[in-house]
Amino acid sequence: MVSIIAKLPGLFLHEKTECNAKVDAAAKEYVRSRLITQLRDLWHERTDSKDPRDWSCKYGTPILCFVPEAEYTAAKQAFDTIIKGSNSEAAITSAKTYIKNAEWISLLADGAERDKAFSVRVIKKHKALLPELRVVRDRLYAAVSPDPYDWADNPSAERTIETMAEAAYHAGGSDKAVQKVDDLSPEDAKAYLKRLIRDNMTVGLEIIGGGV
Repeated sequence: MVSIIAKLPGLFLHEKTECNAKVDAAAKEYVRSRLITQLRDLWHERTDSKDPRDWSCKYGTPILCFVPEAEYTAAKQAFDTIIKGSNSEAAITSAKTYIKNAEWISLLADGAERDKAFSVRVIKKHKALLPELRVVRDRLYAAVSPDPYDWADNPSAERTIETMAEAAYHAGGSDKAVQKVDDLSPEDAKAYLKRLIRDNMTVGLEIIGGGV
């Protein structure tokens, strides 16, 4: 209480109602401040980083890559609360509960898991063409943002990776695909083509339109 009163100079010069309102507001802010400190301490304890942005910068990987799809909204809200520290007491308490129980956080210290998450959630379908993760990260730093936290689900990041994949494909990736087809038996090649047609409308339309 002393620390709260210290923040209210001239408190007793106000009317009782106004005085009570100021004390109540100061008390709530004090509680909120303590909760956000506890939340950030918990985050540091579990991740050895200041906040989600700091962790992402430290490892060149958007921390959202680790979050299960079903938890995405809860995690994003918790991250925003940790970073900004301006949410309500209820939001801070909710974030604290989420961070305390999030099982995926145990994977953050594993370098192999970090690279796997980056490849699966950022490079996505192009990972076979872009195996050099350092090169991809360097391009994203330069073309998208110096803050890796912003790479997750970022259209600009997706376009950059698409451009890199196209360049890699035309620089030898297509030759590897052709070689794999050449190595197939006629029966296996036909079976693969049929499966590709069923799964990929673009290929089917190409064939229907007389592309072969």
